[in-house]
Amino acid sequence: IDYAKTKYKTLPEMVNAAKELNNDLDFSSDTTPVSFSAGSCATKTINISESKFQVFSLELSFDIQISQVKNLMVLMTMPGGKTAQIVRTSNMPGSNLNYGQYFKSMQAFGVDLNGDWMFKVCGVEAGSFRGVRLDAYGFDGEPIPRR
Repeated sequence: IDYAKTKYKTLPEMVNAAKELNNDLDFSSDTTPVSFSAGSCATKTINISESKFQVFSLELSFDIQISQVKNLMVLMTMPGGKTAQIVRTSNMPGSNLNYGQYFKSMQAFGVDLNGDWMFKVCGVEAGSFRGVRLDAYGFDGEPIPRR
């Protein structure tokens, strides 16, 4: 136990960024529909100007109209340029994604929340991308040093 105390630091309390930084924050894109044709993509961006918040995990919710969700791919580009795949074409049943469905992602671990978060929706078939909402959980303050 003494070894662990000298080698590792306890993480600060994990909080929801919107609630911790400002109760009125809404990390959502505009909701103007952007159509995409079969084999093409549509993008939405969320600009966040809250510094010194290190992401631990994200909850993402999308409003996408498409006849088959299995024909859809969603990519997220984080501040700093790293890209992560959130949804991939698959055998997933159903149609459309709405704000009641959340995707949990750990792919942004350690990323500073501040900056542009770009979401790219690509479809095997035509559809419409109406918006995206991001809920960030992590640590307020200085970044936690990586080992």
